Amino acid sequence: MSVYKRGDRWHYRFQVGGRPFSGSAGAGATRAAAVQLEAQRRAQIAAESGGAARHSVDDAIARWLRDYAGRLKGAASLQSKVRAVVQHTHGADITEIVEVAAHVRAAGVEADLAAATINRRLAILRRAEIS
Repeated sequence: MSVYKRGDRWHYRFQVGGRPFSGSAGAGATRAAAVQLEAQRRAQIAAESGGAARHSVDDAIARWLRDYAGRLKGAASLQSKVRAVVQHTHGADITEIVEVAAHVRAAGVEADLAAATINRRLAILRRAEIS
């Protein structure tokens, strides 16, 4: 999920197949509106790709772990974070990664985890998305 605020406007930015997409929710729009706009744009791009292979969030995480995460300094400590995130994926399609991130965030808040812990878990989803 890559929604951010610049000035008084909320923007979104993401990649599909290495191709960048971005946009603005417009003046006076809320963060929720920008998140919804991003999800709609992702769905539109998926529909336009017509029959492109569908990938799950689990596949994206596994690919990231295999291709990139092993080279990280803290690769061993990633396993517990990945286990915590995978509990919320339930075979979700990669286009539903925004909803998965919302579930991970909500579960972390409900479990009274520190903000940094929740952010580390969300970072796994961000990295898996762009892999």
